[in-house]
Amino acid sequence: MTLDVRAGYGGSPMRDLARSRGIWVGRIGTSPSAGQVWFRWSGAGRARPGGDGRLKTTLTVPEGQHHDLVLEISDRPLRQPPVDSGDAWVATEEAWAGAVPNCDGLVAARDAAHAHTVLTGLTSASGGMVAAATTSLAERLDGTRNYDYRYAWIRDQCYAGIAMAAQGCQSQLAATVRFIADRVLADGPDLKPAYTAGGEQIPGERALRLPGHPGSSVRVGNRVLRQFQLDSLGEVLQLLAAAAGLDVLDADGPRAAEVAAIATATTPGGAPPGGAGARAAARWSALADKITADMGKAIHPTGRWKRAECDERVDAALLPSVLRDAIPAEDPRSVATVAAVAAELADDGFIYRFRHDNRPLYEADGAFLLCGFWMALTAHVRGDDVEAAHWFERNRAGAVQPAFTPRSTTCSSGSCAGISRRRSCTRPCSSALCACPAARGSVVRRTGRLPDCAVIGRGRWVSNGFASTTDRTRKGTG
Repeated sequence: MTLDVRAGYGGSPMRDLARSRGIWVGRIGTSPSAGQVWFRWSGAGRARPGGDGRLKTTLTVPEGQHHDLVLEISDRPLRQPPVDSGDAWVATEEAWAGAVPNCDGLVAARDAAHAHTVLTGLTSASGGMVAAATTSLAERLDGTRNYDYRYAWIRDQCYAGIAMAAQGCQSQLAATVRFIADRVLADGPDLKPAYTAGGEQIPGERALRLPGHPGSSVRVGNRVLRQFQLDSLGEVLQLLAAAAGLDVLDADGPRAAEVAAIATATTPGGAPPGGAGARAAARWSALADKITADMGKAIHPTGRWKRAECDERVDAALLPSVLRDAIPAEDPRSVATVAAVAAELADDGFIYRFRHDNRPLYEADGAFLLCGFWMALTAHVRGDDVEAAHWFERNRAGAVQPAFTPRSTTCSSGSCAGISRRRSCTRPCSSALCACPAARGSVVRRTGRLPDCAVIGRGRWVSNGFASTTDRTRKGTG
């Protein structure tokens, strides 16, 4: 076995190694200003430093036995007693069991429970839910498009929170609402599309001189910092409304809703409706009517909606207008839009976001699972449950099972301890904590009809004001 803990993307190796009573300690980093990390390794008392500075040992585990190795990492000196592996295993199993609600009443219950597990692992103590646990996974083999999604996207986390509300998961919902409300109250109309897991500003994108996936460079940071996504504010309002229905909002919730509503109204340059009570409600209603009327500028000659007034193409991101009942499902424009999406953007049961150019859909981009689930919900809203089940099952099957293996993690007070248990077996076994960005999820209530299905997708922003999702999906609400 070899222990080689590093910081600075591999540039800062271990130093100040010392052993006491069979426990190794050390730190990483050159100065407090550059950031330092302390670590402690228990269960490897026979390890010795090699010429390369790594700790190395040979461990033999008798058949049927096990040996626990505990690695603690902290942003401050580790002065408390070492973690007891037995206690940690019990606490970890109890914590994971309590983190996943009972999903027996849902369609695709196993998928829903798996999604809860993955999303719990991707959620920080502050409530921020990151979209991926790693960076620079290429969208295509030998492709150049890869991004750093180790951040919490406001819109996506709202989708996840709305799904939690649909299932009645109040504890997970409360953490999501708290994170979102804090961000809205802090930034108001300057709300960023995404934040770090702790709610801080995302660093700009830069490339690292590290080997990555074939054909892809390694990138950290994200350019989304320079973008604005108006639809995030709308999803915030949807989330807060769903939380209010379950009496999950705290004192900051109503204030965050007011800030988001005013920001939505004023962002295009107008003044927010004023007044109070019925007078204010009438003004908000008048503003909604004006927005609806302005949508008439984006009607295609065939009667369907366009991506934008200046863009003739159809876009699957137009489907939520049917789902949210902004425009009734039986409205001729809605009917024509759904038909156009199915005719122009569907391929083998999957939906693509929009057509980039004259190339086949699969050559220009990947299928967007979120859009496929939107089609399922749209068919359900229109009363065609057979078609809804077709879209739902096809896209559910297309969501790659996330490779998430929770072994043991306990985090508090700026430190994190991970336990890997080595067992004697006839084949290699994993002892790593890992999470794939394809953390899918679906939540559907069993009511005799196809009910509130919920899935969300990872995405980039395009200039016309629609959120572009990809086939990396996470649980939320369509």
